[in-house]
Amino acid sequence: MPFYITTAQRRAAQKLWSLLDKNLLPHAQNGCILAVSGGPDSRALMESVAIWPNRHKASFIVASFDHGIRKESKEETFFLLARAKMLGFRTAFSSLENSNYKNEHDLRTWRYEKLYELASQTSYSTIVLAHHLDDNAEGFLMSVYGSGGGYFGASMKNYYQKDGLFFVRPFLNLNKKDLLLFLTLHKQTDFCIDSNDELSIGERAKIRNDILPILKKTLPNISQRLNEFAINQEQQNATLEKMARKLVFFTEKEAFIEISNDIALMRSALIYALSKLIKNKDFRSSKNTLNKILDALPNKINNKKYIFSGVTIKFVDNKFRLIKDKQLLDS
Repeated sequence: MPFYITTAQRRAAQKLWSLLDKNLLPHAQNGCILAVSGGPDSRALMESVAIWPNRHKASFIVASFDHGIRKESKEETFFLLARAKMLGFRTAFSSLENSNYKNEHDLRTWRYEKLYELASQTSYSTIVLAHHLDDNAEGFLMSVYGSGGGYFGASMKNYYQKDGLFFVRPFLNLNKKDLLLFLTLHKQTDFCIDSNDELSIGERAKIRNDILPILKKTLPNISQRLNEFAINQEQQNATLEKMARKLVFFTEKEAFIEISNDIALMRSALIYALSKLIKNKDFRSSKNTLNKILDALPNKINNKKYIFSGVTIKFVDNKFRLIKDKQLLDS
């Protein structure tokens, strides 16, 4: 820790360091990729890791991605990466030029593809993300409004493992104001401001700028409350999925689901099976088809077909049979 740090700076930093110790340090030994956008949240992540007393226990790369949507975004990214190099970090950069990506889900998918590529190139296995409590609250409201968020408003996780990589969100229990206080006291307030966010362009920005401020006028702790709902929903989803997996078995290009009279369990089983057969599909947009299938459960008409993009679903011998389309055409 630098000898010149003030008491106020240390106290603000300690809040972040404690969470880095708890959530990041156990998974940091094989190298960490800090996914940093240049906004205040990810800037706080980068700056706090830079002066973290345990920084020396891991290797870090700061990765930033330019979507090419705003004309100033590339310049902002280069400024961020210059700052990262000043702090002694290795850096990585990807740009999406002339994009056909039209929504937040597509852009998120592209970012994660690039993170996977970087992890493969460097053999680093931990991806560090800067999400915080307010992001969970916004996600819950987005689900309520039918514009995104987690499944039924489910929260993000502090930590999860996928495809051999560890994904860590060390600050998920912090308010945004904690991150802003850290940046302010450490005199790092030259972070980027997304003009699209300020203009409420995009579903999350509309929730953040137009809906939550109204709620906070009468309910100051609404973000914490929504975060609790989101966490509770994630826990329920996880319990359901654990039970649902017992009903599902796979062949190379098919899945079979044993029929249960529990509609919530069957919905979870269908989404789990479909997610394995169709990669990177957001099944929230398929709720009408899912509801039709679940509404027809009591009838159990053999060979009744339902079509998803890439998969056909049939009732066969008291089971759901999910068939990838190519196999269906070949059979």
